[in-house]
Amino acid sequence: MIREKQLFDPSDPLVRTRLSFMYIIAITTIVAGVGWGVAVSLVTDLSTTSLSLTMSALIVAAALVAVVLVRAKRLRLGALVLVSGLIAFVLLTDFVYIHLFASVIALVLAAVQLNVLLFGVAMSAIALNYVIPLVALFNESGFVYQTAGEQLIVHMAVVLTVGGITRYFVNTAERTARVSGRTASLLRANSGSGAKHRQTAHAG
Repeated sequence: MIREKQLFDPSDPLVRTRLSFMYIIAITTIVAGVGWGVAVSLVTDLSTTSLSLTMSALIVAAALVAVVLVRAKRLRLGALVLVSGLIAFVLLTDFVYIHLFASVIALVLAAVQLNVLLFGVAMSAIALNYVIPLVALFNESGFVYQTAGEQLIVHMAVVLTVGGITRYFVNTAERTARVSGRTASLLRANSGSGAKHRQTAHAG
């Protein structure tokens, strides 16, 4: 079960950051999806245009659904929908740099908004999308240097590194926030106990 209450706990200092980040990614995805669909439709043939418009509509729809879910206070579910849409887009597109952009956005979003298990699933899906063509390339031509192979390896390294680093900093921020919250609670408890003790002593 996806726990939404935890992400909307008012005592969580990261909740506003998560919300703002989610809206930024969703709006960026909508703008990029529409722009990419229009641009490709102007420069490619009919069959490619049809596929491009379908994929563009897919990520735009995923982003719109994610915004609706976030407004309904279902942040993690909205993030899961958008990450799934971006991964599906990555699996379907062959445009190298658009592929790289969508992969980075999907993993960064998963790192910030999803739990460790779902982040691991997202990272595995993205990694397999690079590993499978690499294996096919090696089976076809052997371990001979090829530009395509180098490009796949570099892009995979960039995407996984960005995702891993983002997750590390998110985990660090969450731990810091928890420690700060516990410290603040202890200080309030001690302050209240001290005030009560002083009042009792004064009354005596």
